[in-house]
Amino acid sequence: MKQGKKAIDKNLERMKLTSDLLLKGEIKVFQSLFIYSNRTYVAQMLGMNYKRLGLLSKNPDSLRVREIIAIARLFKVPALVISEIILNQLEKNSIKSKK
Repeated sequence: MKQGKKAIDKNLERMKLTSDLLLKGEIKVFQSLFIYSNRTYVAQMLGMNYKRLGLLSKNPDSLRVREIIAIARLFKVPALVISEIILNQLEKNSIKSKK
């Protein structure tokens, strides 16, 4: 039982770190969220399929507005912050595909 609590505490610490980095503007693209926070934990907290979240992390163009808002609430940041990192990634993806 203690091990489960340690895992939860670690995930909460990682979520807090991610939130702080988002607010400081240090995370520039959506995919980078999952460098700092556990994608499995985030998927569970959002009630989202892990595989779908993995696909969205690489190509977030099909994220719904309600999902963006849910992600922002989970990380305790304004939805605009999440929207900006999604747009940054979409822009980078489109530049890569044009080359």
